[in-house]
Amino acid sequence: MRTIHLSGLPCGISPVWRRTATAGPRWRWGRCGICANGQVDVGSAVLDENDENQLSFNPDTSVFATVLSPQVLFNFAVWTTEPGIDANDGPLPAGAPITPEVTQLWFWDGKSPVQFVAAPHASAGFAPDPFSAGPLGGFHYHPLFGIRDLTADGNPLPDGVYLAQCRLRIAGLADSAPYYFVALVDAAIHGSPDPDGAVDELRELVFAYIAEPQTAPRPSLAGKDFTYFADAFKYVEIQVVPEPANSLLVLACIAAALRRRRVSDAHTTRSNTL
Repeated sequence: MRTIHLSGLPCGISPVWRRTATAGPRWRWGRCGICANGQVDVGSAVLDENDENQLSFNPDTSVFATVLSPQVLFNFAVWTTEPGIDANDGPLPAGAPITPEVTQLWFWDGKSPVQFVAAPHASAGFAPDPFSAGPLGGFHYHPLFGIRDLTADGNPLPDGVYLAQCRLRIAGLADSAPYYFVALVDAAIHGSPDPDGAVDELRELVFAYIAEPQTAPRPSLAGKDFTYFADAFKYVEIQVVPEPANSLLVLACIAAALRRRRVSDAHTTRSNTL
């Protein structure tokens, strides 16, 4: 895995997590774009203490996890401003319009085995769209990423994991390769007296488990086990960026492990699936 240490050199565009007093290295779950050879490159970044400059950039990261809050804004039923997007000064034209887009959306209800299917009941996007680079070509911004309910039944969005395929567009550059948001929607969060606090707490638990599944406790909140969200993230990460020589073997082993973890009483059609 390649990590570019920038040492103050201009990087490009980098979505990253906001810091909190108790937050760990959340940059691993943010995304970052860097302009390279006329194309937007998307990855993850480490920022300095002041969240002003990128210290390093990993162009191999293309899958990012997030947890959505249940508030209606910009016609989104659920949304988040994490991760944000960041760019050091220099690589972009001043005021360049920047457009993040969702090109496809899938859904998994959290029941084994992990299987994402098309989500005709929902759509996803970013707001505002577009936004602009600063006068020196850099920026640090947290657009909304959200999901809209396309049904008219008055019910909340179904609980589960939504997988959004995204791209980043910047005028004058080739579009980025696809990157992916693995986004959790769950009533256990929505029913909390402090949904924002529940989102923050669950995010930390899930991310800790994804990073150290052998030592970290299984993520649990309000009496519910959210290990399935971590399973979804790992599944997508392997599907999207497999190791070239061992991809089939690794995928088969992970799929078998996930089946052992949960017993499925239903089978999902493989059409329109990821």
